[in-house]
Amino acid sequence: MGAHVPVRVGVLGARALYVDALCGVIADVPHFVPQELTQPWPQLDVAVLGVGLPDLAQRVAELRCVAPIIVWGGYLHRTQARLLAEQGASGYLSVISLPAQLHAAIEMVAGGGRYFPDLGEVDEVRLTPAEDRVMRAYLIDLAAHRRADVAAALGLSDRTVKAHIANVRARLPVRAASRATLLRVLRAHGWS
Repeated sequence: MGAHVPVRVGVLGARALYVDALCGVIADVPHFVPQELTQPWPQLDVAVLGVGLPDLAQRVAELRCVAPIIVWGGYLHRTQARLLAEQGASGYLSVISLPAQLHAAIEMVAGGGRYFPDLGEVDEVRLTPAEDRVMRAYLIDLAAHRRADVAAALGLSDRTVKAHIANVRARLPVRAASRATLLRVLRAHGWS
């Protein structure tokens, strides 16, 4: 698309702060015209949806008839990005994407293309059944509890739980100090 042709970009996210920030980044390109998405859906050239929307799959299905969709945010594994494509999304960018990448994705998708960067460098992390059980309890089922309480609930020693967590962290390509970061990194590497 030429620089003189306006590109209408609708943005929908779970938090107003993210929507405002994305609209600001999108507005850096003079011919991009960003707006927050509200119903009834306006005429758009591209819709950018935040990955944190609680009903993301439903929104993708609903909006793919209105405009091509780019999903933005999070750290999705390539299999999750592939699922987005199967649900009707035309592109995906992780939360760490640069503004220029978002601009390029909007241009490409508005022109009828697709934008799913090669996520091949993100290898899947495989957990043993014992590690999976500990991580599920530690990060999801009992995430609000101390590690010692998680160990007791699993019938394991605190030392065993600590060892499983350390083993999983050691296999990750990035440092994941907090539980929230550990969960995000594991999900980005295929753990569901």
